Amino acid sequence: MQIPLETNYLVPSATVFVELLVLLAAIALLVIWPLVETVVHRQWGWVLGVLLLGPVGGLLWFFVGRRTVRGA
Repeated sequence: MQIPLETNYLVPSATVFVELLVLLAAIALLVIWPLVETVVHRQWGWVLGVLLLGPVGGLLWFFVGRRTVRGA
């Protein structure tokens, strides 16, 4: 069996870059935005929750914690 001299086995395809962009957008939306908002509104419990739980904490903040900010 002959081995080709050149191969593109380690070269990522375009789907890898698209998945990376989607992952970065999800992290920005679910971690960074809630973290900044909780610090600005001094919701220290939510800051800890977002830091420890990551995206799940960000989702919780969007559905529960953000409602308390709007009501205040």
